[in-house]
Amino acid sequence: MGLTALLLLSGLAGACGQVRLAEPHEPPFTETTMSVARVIERGQWFEVTLVSPQVNRLFYFGRTEPCVEVIRQDTEVSYRRTGGFGFVAKGDLRCDVAGIGHLQRWRDMRGRPGGGAARARPRRRANYREFWSDEEVVMLRGDFSLASMIAWPRADDTIAVFKREERCQRTMERGNGFLEYNPNGSNVLVLVQEGGGCPLIGLIRPGSGSEGGR
Repeated sequence: MGLTALLLLSGLAGACGQVRLAEPHEPPFTETTMSVARVIERGQWFEVTLVSPQVNRLFYFGRTEPCVEVIRQDTEVSYRRTGGFGFVAKGDLRCDVAGIGHLQRWRDMRGRPGGGAARARPRRRANYREFWSDEEVVMLRGDFSLASMIAWPRADDTIAVFKREERCQRTMERGNGFLEYNPNGSNVLVLVQEGGGCPLIGLIRPGSGSEGGR
């Protein structure tokens, strides 16, 4: 790229604040062999960590057939990123992704904004109710429409996963608050409260679990 082109690109970035630098990632419609490193049962879903030399992912899969057969710890599966967030397969069996974790990676795959957009932290009201919880996480179902910033579909009715923290309990019990989007840093979506927000660590589609939702 010549000097003139570089100066033009720099000018456009400064003027529009919209030039985005995408992180490396697996292209859509490609197949990657991945190892099932960890499987945790979370209510109607499996929380699954998949690893490979190229990329690591955290997904949620419904505890349904054939997912019960496909998702087995310390085995290999084929991951294909198609139709949004993709699916895993083993032989003739296929299991669709029901939810995602590692939200920072999905945000960064869309590219980082330049200029003033890189500093903006939009907020939008969220309404929710507790859906499920255990000793480690709390799942809230409701309107988390700001999750559309990372291309999450139907964010107006979704399940948001949070780490269980005593400091966040009152905010979650209240049933409404403001969700903030951060274009930088590790906490992509945060439920705002005094004394530090509550980071959202996963998103799951309702109706994708073993009981078809509630």
